[in-house]
Amino acid sequence: MKRFTRFYAKLRKPRSKKQKTPAPPQEPSPVISSPPADASGTATSTIEGDPSPDSRSDVIAPEPAAGSQQPQESKPTGPQRALGPIKLGLGLAKEAAAVFGPLQSVVGSLLFLVEHHEKWMSNKEDIKRVVKRLDSLMASLQDGANNGNTSEDLHRQELQECGHIICDLGDLLTIVNRKLEMAAQTLEAMKSKNYLTASENAKALSGLIEDIRGMLQDYQTKIQGNILSHTSRLMESEDLRILQLLPHALKASHRSVTHKSCLKGTRVDVLEKIEAWSEEPSSLSVYWLNGHAGSGKSTIAQSFCERAFADGHLGASFFCSRDYTDRSDLRMIFPTLSYQLACAFPAFREQVVSTLRKDPDIGHNSLSNQLTSLLIIPLQKSKLSTVIVIDALDECKETEPASVILSLLARYIRHIPLVKFFVTGRPEPPIREGFRLKLLEPLTTIFVLHNVEVESVDRDIELFFRTRLLEAVLGRSDVDLSIPWPSDDEVKILTTKSSGLFIFAATAVSFIVHPANQPQERLSLLKRIPNSSLFEGQLGIDSLYFTVLKNGYADMPDNGEYAVLRSILASIVLAFNPLSKAMIASLLHIEHSITSALRLLHAVLHIPQLDNEPITVYHKSFPDFITCESRCVDPRFFIDPAVYHPMLAVHCLEIMTERSALEEYLNMHVVSGLIILPILQHLQPCQMSGLFFIFL
Repeated sequence: MKRFTRFYAKLRKPRSKKQKTPAPPQEPSPVISSPPADASGTATSTIEGDPSPDSRSDVIAPEPAAGSQQPQESKPTGPQRALGPIKLGLGLAKEAAAVFGPLQSVVGSLLFLVEHHEKWMSNKEDIKRVVKRLDSLMASLQDGANNGNTSEDLHRQELQECGHIICDLGDLLTIVNRKLEMAAQTLEAMKSKNYLTASENAKALSGLIEDIRGMLQDYQTKIQGNILSHTSRLMESEDLRILQLLPHALKASHRSVTHKSCLKGTRVDVLEKIEAWSEEPSSLSVYWLNGHAGSGKSTIAQSFCERAFADGHLGASFFCSRDYTDRSDLRMIFPTLSYQLACAFPAFREQVVSTLRKDPDIGHNSLSNQLTSLLIIPLQKSKLSTVIVIDALDECKETEPASVILSLLARYIRHIPLVKFFVTGRPEPPIREGFRLKLLEPLTTIFVLHNVEVESVDRDIELFFRTRLLEAVLGRSDVDLSIPWPSDDEVKILTTKSSGLFIFAATAVSFIVHPANQPQERLSLLKRIPNSSLFEGQLGIDSLYFTVLKNGYADMPDNGEYAVLRSILASIVLAFNPLSKAMIASLLHIEHSITSALRLLHAVLHIPQLDNEPITVYHKSFPDFITCESRCVDPRFFIDPAVYHPMLAVHCLEIMTERSALEEYLNMHVVSGLIILPILQHLQPCQMSGLFFIFL
């Protein structure tokens, strides 16, 4: 701890910065003023210096003309040009690391790699990213140390919290340095080997460097989380109270445990392209990750968020989901993003709190007023440079199309040139139309995920199968499997059947390794399903879903049990909001356990242990399959919406006629922190009916 205290004290001193050549003065971007009310009482937005919507495309100061004269200087060529910035960055990092021995050793080893690496350029970008991560790590540590204006007690608490991180970091960097020494040995081997072996060693070196990046990212994430907590503690209680006026989805952020990231070693090329876009100052302001259902958009978005958060680049994130009311509501997106930014950045918070003091209901206003008042104006005035992520925009359930969000971004995004937006979504008509808007299209980079080379996707899916299947059976004593398991042929068969869909791979793994079954038997079942050849791989995923259903319920003795199963599944896939086991049992008047009825569907449904927590589907391709007669061809499992929507409505009406049953049902809900039951005694039957339908 003494070592940490000395290091931390040095960090709290002002950081010496490299002198930059002053940039030529630019015309400032017009500032959006607060939305005044028009004659009809409707709030409208005005932009200073922006007399008409057609002129909005000119709000950013123009770039210097291509032919303008600039000071000329000699430029390095070849490897020197590529490695020059890395050497410079390492030189600065080494100077900064002098206060912390383990970090200095790591930087020194990296310098050795660079100086002996100029003939092996394939790892240039890998090393450059490690350098950036080290620099970001030092910046994060210093930002946490220089938060300033803290009381002595708070500073002491800060020391205790950060102390463990920094002391552990010393041990981590020692491990990192050992890996770098291994990398140096690899380089020496590369010099004396033929081209093929050298290529293999270059790949091994890249793997080592990726390991280092991952370890550093884990620690940066801890530090950023610590800084975020510290910033929240510094927030004035009055500011916090006012911020709570903003409606916000609590589990929409990437930090929620409900989101899964990519398996290490997969989607590497895609993630590097996204990272490069986010880090390049001159890149376009919007990035659309476009892909079919099940292609892995959300896991990629989660992985990108984790990396950007660790580096301090991520401002806010919103992961849409049609399984949750607040995360499928377009009107929750802008207030939630604003709330997250306000919690993380004091300068932004000051602007939002000021707005909320003047208009406490701004979070319930029109989408246009939300965007201008809660995001655009505060971002302009705080001069914040950051990345904002919106995932699965196509999952919002609204009468307004998702393209409304994109249309608004098209109008205002030029006023915040320091902010980048990363958006994912299926290429559905409303979203395609939104990105084709003449103001947004020139500012958007589009990455079509299903156009990635088949070989690259198959390699990732193959790695996923090998890793996840082996992990699942390692600790089991009730299985007798040949080694290695699964075999190379079996992995290749499963990969082929996946047809590039990660949701197929994830569902297949869950089906194979369920604790109640023998993995090899389940794997053999999947080997017999047909390969996919239809649009978006539907044949393959449909066959997989049918195998899951048939394997679990093919031997039920009579149609009555199938009818009960269909009713339960209908209440899960057709309800507007997810229902819990207790709610389903009450709604359908089912006496036996819902858990028992669904115990064989863990591959496609998330079934929580607690009876009052909602059951959700892992992926929306399952409801799409089971409610489509041309895809779910077995009548034992097909859920016909035209039949089951009225059936569920009848059950609702039955409950409404029994006041005690309705009270029991509503007792499971909390709305805005208030229990519903005390309100019931004041409601008439027709009002109670309306309230019930709101929940379904």
